[in-house]
Amino acid sequence: MKTPGRIAALVCWALAFICVTSVFWQAFGIVRPALFWESASAQMQGTRLSFTHTGDAHLVFYVEAKVRYSCKGQTLETIGASDLHTLEFSEARRLQRAIAKESQIRVYCSPDDPSKVRLALDYPRLYTGWIPSLFAGAILLVGAGFWLRRTWLPPVRCGRCNMPIKRHYNYCPHCRVSLRQSVPAPVTETAHQIPHDGLAQS
Repeated sequence: MKTPGRIAALVCWALAFICVTSVFWQAFGIVRPALFWESASAQMQGTRLSFTHTGDAHLVFYVEAKVRYSCKGQTLETIGASDLHTLEFSEARRLQRAIAKESQIRVYCSPDDPSKVRLALDYPRLYTGWIPSLFAGAILLVGAGFWLRRTWLPPVRCGRCNMPIKRHYNYCPHCRVSLRQSVPAPVTETAHQIPHDGLAQS
């Protein structure tokens, strides 16, 4: 039986699934190079601060570094971009200075094209920003789904006094009988009760 509570719970759980899927997709995008790409120690040859435009005319800053490294038997020299993309110029500048201080840096080579590398993976994004917020939202939606499924249900009748009560009650508020000992009967819409012998009782 599709009650309003069950339908609302399914909606909450569907939204929670979307949130969890988004969390894992974003987290996988961050850690994928460290898990599946070949890593190499690269010699730092220079850095620069770059930017791109967003759709709402904001500037997004990121750091690029010129590196020299060996991957799959080849010695390559290329320009790789950091994972950190930020609207804050000071934050990007701080990362550039931190990278520029290093003579060696860990880079991750693309399996399809070793000349494409990623560096300075943005691990802090795993516990700041949207990822933890989406995960917390998914937990709240799952809890809300269970709560709605338990509370937003059609009423039942007490097996002793036949009064309508909420399904999640442990005791009948009318006769105080424990509902754990007797199973309440569901409320049904019926016509006037007619005795089995067909005669009205006075």
